Amino acid sequence: MSIALTALAILRQFMFVRENTRGRAKLTELQERIEGICSASADGIAVADFDGNLLEVNDAFIKLMGYELEELTSGFKALDLFSSHDREATLEVNKRVMTEQAAVDYEKEYVRKDGTVFTAHVTAFPVRSRQGAPAAIAAIVRDITGRKRSETMLREAEERWLLALRVNRDGVWDWDLRNKTFFFSPRWREMFGYSESEELHFTMATLENLFHPDDRHLARETRIALMDVESPYIDVEFRHKCKDDSYRWIRCRAESVINKATGRLERVIGLHTDISDKKQRELESEALGQILRGVTETANLDELLSLVHVAIGSVVHARNYFVALHDEDTDLFTMQFFVDEHDERPDSANLEGTRSDYVYRTGRALLLDEKKTAELEAEGKFRLVGAQPKYWLGVPLKTPNKIIGVLVVQSYDIEHSYSDDNLQFLNNVAGPIALSIERKRAESRTLLLNAALDAAANGILITDGSGSIEWSNRAFTTLTGYTADEVKGKNSQILESGKHDDEFYADMWRTITAGNPWMGELTNRRKSGELYEEEMTITPVFDEASGTNHFISIKSDITERKLAEEQLRIFNHKLQLSNRELQDFAFVASHDLQEPLRKVQTFADRLSTKYSGALDETGLDYLERMRNAAGRMQTLIQDLLSFSRVTTQAQPFMPVNVEEITKGVLSDLEVKIEETGATVEMRGLPVIDADPSQIRQLVQNLVGNALKFRRDGVAPIVKISAEPRENGNGGAYEITVEDNGIGFDEKYLDKIFTVFQRLHGRAEYEGSGIGLAVCRKIVERHNGTITAISAPGSGAKFKFTLPTHQSNAELN
Repeated sequence: MSIALTALAILRQFMFVRENTRGRAKLTELQERIEGICSASADGIAVADFDGNLLEVNDAFIKLMGYELEELTSGFKALDLFSSHDREATLEVNKRVMTEQAAVDYEKEYVRKDGTVFTAHVTAFPVRSRQGAPAAIAAIVRDITGRKRSETMLREAEERWLLALRVNRDGVWDWDLRNKTFFFSPRWREMFGYSESEELHFTMATLENLFHPDDRHLARETRIALMDVESPYIDVEFRHKCKDDSYRWIRCRAESVINKATGRLERVIGLHTDISDKKQRELESEALGQILRGVTETANLDELLSLVHVAIGSVVHARNYFVALHDEDTDLFTMQFFVDEHDERPDSANLEGTRSDYVYRTGRALLLDEKKTAELEAEGKFRLVGAQPKYWLGVPLKTPNKIIGVLVVQSYDIEHSYSDDNLQFLNNVAGPIALSIERKRAESRTLLLNAALDAAANGILITDGSGSIEWSNRAFTTLTGYTADEVKGKNSQILESGKHDDEFYADMWRTITAGNPWMGELTNRRKSGELYEEEMTITPVFDEASGTNHFISIKSDITERKLAEEQLRIFNHKLQLSNRELQDFAFVASHDLQEPLRKVQTFADRLSTKYSGALDETGLDYLERMRNAAGRMQTLIQDLLSFSRVTTQAQPFMPVNVEEITKGVLSDLEVKIEETGATVEMRGLPVIDADPSQIRQLVQNLVGNALKFRRDGVAPIVKISAEPRENGNGGAYEITVEDNGIGFDEKYLDKIFTVFQRLHGRAEYEGSGIGLAVCRKIVERHNGTITAISAPGSGAKFKFTLPTHQSNAELN
């Protein structure tokens, strides 16, 4: 602009001189000087009249346009030098110059004589006469083609740079420590959540806060590396803090400029590459690998969950972490693994209705901050327990079949927040963790089962589908003499004794290959060659996963039992013979004794009738004693006959209405009931399979005793009732005969059901002491039980239980 202004002043002076040079020789020297200046100017100068005719041009203008002087100053129109599309705009500029009477700067394209085009910077201004009137329009023209080309190249380079910054997925940053300025590319700002308009300023101290707390040691190492004069370059991966306090994994490559004279760091330029997805995949893959390897590398579930804690902690903040497993039987949680900075391990019941319970019940992962936690608690979704974290993340542990529990991480500080990526990661690993837990549980159960089987008292043998032995326990070794290693891989036929024919084993094989268990007794041979008796159960087991059959044999040595059974059979046979002989003896003896007894009673009656007058008082006393003794003897013989008839005259079982039987008994005892003023009640007496005559005798004996053993001055009350009972074989009834009589001490309970056992003298109560023994014998014959509940002076309850149905062999 200074050149243009200088030229403008010269032109004005030039026009003034030209107007006054005619006839004025003294101005010639000044005119020559001005013309010399214009001629020497590097910028083209031209003057045109108002019609656009060129009046004056300098050498630079002539050279610029490529015309001769005569061509330009012989009626040449200035507009012909412009590109056609610039002519209208040039006329408008000229109008402005004349109207405003001021200089105007603009850029236009000129066309040379040879047709080439160039861009020029033009300063147009009015030229006035001495009187100040507009005389012409002057223009100073400077060729700026080179400058425009440089500007274009620079603009294009800038556009390419900006485009590269936009397209490149790396964030570029430039820190000028000398001028304390920062540059961050749009991508860098996008990566960390900053807008284009935000001013960002950092220092060495605040830059360290951009590193994740667990990575801040890298910040110090990075600063040291950038100060290395020989190799001021870094390439490091760390978690970079975003504007919203979340973190992204980045790879930082940077190089510093160090003033070697002063050793001061002057500038650092770097690239940040977002490797969050890549790093997340790497960490997740490594964590998942650790978890899967943990199934085989850990000894128990606690070790597995500890390893899972470490694996998860490599991806997300897991300083506060727990795994709660659900117990389907109790519907409670077991806190299987728990670490926390503030809380103690909670008990199982304390998780009911909590966030963990909510995740388990809904089957959905849950990511919470303090605000979301408050909202859901207010809605009644869950209740809060313990210290409250700022961030909480829980996922359900799902197998293909069910949800087994929840896994939870939580953070008590704002620097360790959780993101949707963290939730997705835990969701991804929750399934493998659940399967690993189930597998480890299954292993524990298998170990426990193996230990239990190995410690079992019975010999256990597991074979494949062909009978080849795969496993045996210690009891098998004790039973057979073979160790587990000796029989493994061998066929179970090594135990055969030769005592059973082929059909015996064929039947066994047909049964188990059809999928049915086989149970039986057989004779086998020990390793020593000794034979032994064995009770064995073989159960076929089909493994759906491998599609193979296995057989599990459970063996018991019954050699001693078989010997004992044989001895018992012989003893029972002898006992039955003895009992039969005893019963026969009792029956015969009772019949044979009755004949001489009747003669004694007959002659005693005759003595009393015919000779009582011949006897003194002593003789009559003796006669009465003889008659009483004979009566007691007859009662005893009759009771012995009743006792023996329970077995010798037993009838087949048939449906018996106990209520009808009881009514018949009460009819027979009607006189006794009236004499004693007794009250008898009946309730719910059933129909059962029984011997009707024996049931009648049973009820009569018990009711008769209730009437006999009454308290003085107290009318007997007898209650007969029945209640159903479960016996695992079609049911039973417990029948109770209750009275309000004298009762007895229960220490004599066993004694009262024994033959000839009495608790009272004959002078107090009549009877032989056989009645309750007959009752017990009848009940036992009916496969039942009888007992009594009593106390002296408090009455007695006699309870007998009889099956509702008897076996077919005993029914009529």
